[in-house]
Amino acid sequence: MNRDETIIVLKILKSAYLSWYANLTRAQANDMIWLWSEGFKDNVFETVKNAVLKYTFNDKTGYPPKIGQIKELIEIYYQTNQHKRTAIAESKPINLQIDNMPGAVGAISDRVLENIGKSSEDYIGEDGLLYCYKCKSPKQCRIIWMGKEATPYCLCECEKKRNKKDSISNSYPNKNSSNNER
Repeated sequence: MNRDETIIVLKILKSAYLSWYANLTRAQANDMIWLWSEGFKDNVFETVKNAVLKYTFNDKTGYPPKIGQIKELIEIYYQTNQHKRTAIAESKPINLQIDNMPGAVGAISDRVLENIGKSSEDYIGEDGLLYCYKCKSPKQCRIIWMGKEATPYCLCECEKKRNKKDSISNSYPNKNSSNNER
């Protein structure tokens, strides 16, 4: 998470806990921005923002969170979502980390998932990626995008073979069609 993203997260906290941040000096605010930036430099902005929102929505103490409390929420999120071995029953994709990617790439990846064969028997592997139940190859890949790790959808081995076979059969003209319209 960078400095600008940290400021957005801290604005959420300031809005939720007005009295705690009311008399903050510029120097104190800069120190807080630096501390939170350092504390979450290896985390994705959306994940930190969502954890802060979850904390503030569920807080009954009236005290703003400490960095460690937000890190705990993030750790719980990853523990519960990364090791699921649930089947895909819905038509929308399972988003483990894809929601952390920039919107355009996420949308492209979702389109890829719409166009590849989805099955209720596809599963999440121990590495957190979606796998095809037939060929046991990944339907997601791990990439570094703009300095952050992302897991966009991709074609598994059996889908690659099917697409290759379809493209070969589509490259030959259909015998039943008439090409006499010149």
